[in-house]
Amino acid sequence: MFNYQKIVTSELDGGEGHLGTVRNFESPEEVVVVWDNGTAANYRCLGAYDLRIVDSASTGVKHEGAMCDFCRQSPIFGIRWKCGDCNNYDLCSICYHGDKHNLKHRFFRILCPGSNRFAVEPRRKAKKITVRGIFANARVIRGVDWQWEDQDGGNGKRGKVTEIQDWSAASPRSASYVIWDNGSKNLYRVGFEGMADLK
Repeated sequence: MFNYQKIVTSELDGGEGHLGTVRNFESPEEVVVVWDNGTAANYRCLGAYDLRIVDSASTGVKHEGAMCDFCRQSPIFGIRWKCGDCNNYDLCSICYHGDKHNLKHRFFRILCPGSNRFAVEPRRKAKKITVRGIFANARVIRGVDWQWEDQDGGNGKRGKVTEIQDWSAASPRSASYVIWDNGSKNLYRVGFEGMADLK
């Protein structure tokens, strides 16, 4: 589902900049988020602005016919960022948040094909927040959806994420490849269909 960054003041998620995964929608007004630290909680949605979408690629949302003009990803999965100052220039979320293209240019955020465009101020003026969560080099243990017996060496045993991968072709950036301290290696769901095998 959607990967989110929380922007309200609460420590359930670990603090400002921590990431999580939408597990499910309780109602049109409420969503359950499993934070990368393993905590789960309910949040308002539908215009409440408790959460900010960082990357929605794992949901399978794709912009057919659009290509990231920096990394050449085609189609663009997740949020499409369209330059408001250049003719026909797009970025994927990874490149947009990685400060690719001119930081003085305005962009439009397009959540899914056919949706409204939202104007975003130039990134040069934006406040930078370090995101924290399950990325390459993160140390992890079993999460709430673990179903892989003792591949990790047992409950509480640690491993290291070596890279973020696709659980399936239709769900990019929805899994993490882990090498456990016992030497075992495997791919685990982190975002695929709202699942969190790791924390």
